[in-house]
Amino acid sequence: MSPDPTLDEAVGLHQSSRLDEAETLYGRILEGNPGNPDALHLLGVLHLQRGALDDAKSLITRALEINPDHPFYLCNLGIAMLESGAIDDAIARFTKALSIDPSYLDARYNLGNAKMAQGDMAGAAEEFSRVANMEPAHLPAANNHALCLAEMGRLTEAAKLLDDIVTRVPQDLQTRTNLGKILQQLQRADEALVH
Repeated sequence: MSPDPTLDEAVGLHQSSRLDEAETLYGRILEGNPGNPDALHLLGVLHLQRGALDDAKSLITRALEINPDHPFYLCNLGIAMLESGAIDDAIARFTKALSIDPSYLDARYNLGNAKMAQGDMAGAAEEFSRVANMEPAHLPAANNHALCLAEMGRLTEAAKLLDDIVTRVPQDLQTRTNLGKILQQLQRADEALVH
């Protein structure tokens, strides 16, 4: 490895789940350039992956001070805030990221998760539906959409949505489990057992 690490080297280690080595390289990059927003952000993401939420928020916030309109930074700060229970702050970050890039699926999906955590099932369902319409293969969004519908008492609609997913992706166990639970609530026990 070169004496002056590059961000690409650190990212490669990070993507290979060699987090300790990636952290060391991010640190070395920041020693040479303390204002490198990408290194600050990615080191923050690394801390987020480890569950060190305060460190993650601090680092990503520093990256945003340098580059305040970067949707990836905003989204990842929102995730850290959501995981630490600051739901309103998370929603604000996801919303800002989407105002910059309305097609940013991760921000929209996480906005749905934040609204769901807030108890806004209708708002969450709307976000998950948008993600699923933009990316039909996004199974977590489709599943969460159905769970929101079920929470709102729209069980038949939720079951149909999950049944359509099972038809397309029969091996997805989470969808089958969710469908089985909703069919049970609909008192369709024989069908629920199949899933």
